[in-house]
Amino acid sequence: MSIFSQAKSDMSFVKIDPKKLSKKGLKKRRRGQSTIAGIIISIIMAVCIIMFLFRMLPLRLVPDLYAIIAVVVLAALWVYCFISQFSRHKLIGKIIAIFLSVVSIYGFAFSSKIADSFGSITGGTYVKKDTIDVVVLKRDKAENIKDTLKYTYSYNESSDVELTKKAIGMINEENGTVINTTKFDNWDSLLEALYDNTDTQALLVKDSIYQSVIKDSYSSYYNETKVVAQYTISTEITASASDIDVSKNPFVVYISGNDEQGDIKSTGRSDVNILLVANPKTREILLVSTPRDSYIMIEDAEGDRGYDKLTHAGLAGIEYSEKALSELYGIPIDFYMKLNFTGVVNVVDALGGITVNSDVEFTNGTDAAPIQYHFEKGPNEMDGAKTLAFCRERHNFADGDFQRGRNQMAALNGIINKVTSPGILTNYSGVLDAFSSMVYTNMPVTSLTSLIRSQLSGGEQWHIQSYAIEGEPAVRNCQVYGLKNVSVDIIDENTVGIASELMNKVITGEKVNVDEYVKAQTSTTVNSSELESEEE
Repeated sequence: MSIFSQAKSDMSFVKIDPKKLSKKGLKKRRRGQSTIAGIIISIIMAVCIIMFLFRMLPLRLVPDLYAIIAVVVLAALWVYCFISQFSRHKLIGKIIAIFLSVVSIYGFAFSSKIADSFGSITGGTYVKKDTIDVVVLKRDKAENIKDTLKYTYSYNESSDVELTKKAIGMINEENGTVINTTKFDNWDSLLEALYDNTDTQALLVKDSIYQSVIKDSYSSYYNETKVVAQYTISTEITASASDIDVSKNPFVVYISGNDEQGDIKSTGRSDVNILLVANPKTREILLVSTPRDSYIMIEDAEGDRGYDKLTHAGLAGIEYSEKALSELYGIPIDFYMKLNFTGVVNVVDALGGITVNSDVEFTNGTDAAPIQYHFEKGPNEMDGAKTLAFCRERHNFADGDFQRGRNQMAALNGIINKVTSPGILTNYSGVLDAFSSMVYTNMPVTSLTSLIRSQLSGGEQWHIQSYAIEGEPAVRNCQVYGLKNVSVDIIDENTVGIASELMNKVITGEKVNVDEYVKAQTSTTVNSSELESEEE
């Protein structure tokens, strides 16, 4: 009699009243019950494995060969566990089936968490939300929009006119009225008119501008005003991104960062502006930092162009900062990644701390962090709070933002080194949680998983170098956002050229020592200048 016939015979005894069975019949009944239980456990095992595979395989985190081997091994184990229930090895089969069911459930939960985390930081389409504030003087008795309906509202015709007009329409529709409006061509006269409170009593301004440009450049007016109403205009944006295979081809990522609290916003000033150029074949990464106050050509959402601060480009959206940098260096940018640098604390702590090489010795001020940390020249072991202080300090440096940019690249270098090390696997879940609250990118999930897969395939450690643009502080008018006599950084065109050349070398696969190359280029420039002076 075959094992299947024997099992079928045993299972037939399960339906019989045990009181009517002999000892031999009771034995067969118990074997039949064990077989049925084993079959049920095997079915549960199959469901768990299928759930896990259907969740994990689409992520493509594991190299294809390993994935195929895993599927074959799991299928073979399931066959063994199922067939063993018709033999004398029922217990072994059950133990393996239960163990693999638990592992598969854990794997399903883990892969679901990865998918959810990636889904929260990536997106092809997102809703861009712009808020228009209704601002009045603090001494004004108005407390809400209805208190201001008889006022004259003013706005700057050089900034966000279309959004302002939509907000005016919303005010009129909501209140069944037609408000009086007037426009100015600059912030100086507009804010002065609001303060005089004669020709205008209310200001319409985009919240990101009010909370940054007005707050910083017109602090006296900002401190004398208040917001009595806000109108949010939502626009669905399809984020364009390259479809390049990042596991095989070089790519460029614009890393934009701010130190705001709370959720990452699609618009807002960028305090960190780093281009990450990576070549997966040579395993080279170059980080290029551009100061936030760089006086360069930018564009706003309405197409107005002019020389302004780089940080102001982000007021129209991260895509406009990306475009400004792409034009500055003549380098196509494939993806962007926006960071909330207050989230650095959680990320670094989840990584178990990082090692950061500082090129200067300093102690941060209390404006950078409530605790004053001392940083040595060379390697420094840092937790999250110390890393944030390292990234934010600028007032203790003679070259301010330029050194802060170098520090931010050093911290990013430390994070990349830790993220690409095997040690990350010990707290992968915690790291994902931290990154999901800190990062937003238009890089497709397939590109992110492709990078992880290539690293898991035994890819070599990345060789990371950095270069920072140099310049001099100056005072200029910001043409796009209509600001006068603003502190800016006039960047050194020679350093821009060097940065472009270095980025192209990484892209084309040429290995170069950044320090040696910069030293050689600087020497050439100095010698050329001396020669020109002698000829004169």
